[in-house]
Amino acid sequence: MCKGLSPDALQFSGSCVLSDTLCQRLLLVVSLVLSRLDYGNAVLVGLLAYLLRRLQSVMNAAARLIFGLRRTDHFSNALIILHWLRAQERVLFKMAMLMYKASHGAAPLYLSHLVRVAYLPGRRCLRSAGQRDLCSVSFNLPSASENISLPGLVS
Repeated sequence: MCKGLSPDALQFSGSCVLSDTLCQRLLLVVSLVLSRLDYGNAVLVGLLAYLLRRLQSVMNAAARLIFGLRRTDHFSNALIILHWLRAQERVLFKMAMLMYKASHGAAPLYLSHLVRVAYLPGRRCLRSAGQRDLCSVSFNLPSASENISLPGLVS
């Protein structure tokens, strides 16, 4: 692959993308890099922007490695072809998925017990009754001087 990388350059045929070397590179990167980025990325919610940029640069380097792109080549099409979300989007998606699963009873019990769906008396008459809004609860941490408010968590 070279500079002329476009989203139509790779067609999925069977279980592999174009060549075996691309498949091998992709498997290596996914198993060694992305699995480490995704492991526990729910704790990265609210991370400072410069730290998210560092994580994004790791993902960009991984995409360049897969397609053999130079540092000066554009890699955004490579991310599109690989169907990878950017670092901040990955973190937000993971958090949204965890909250959805916890509010619908599909998450592990230790997470489901922490999430509370907002209940307001007389709400069943409203159209918004089926939206399953989450409560926002404030709690104190022993090491923090301020209250922290997290959506859906019960103290």
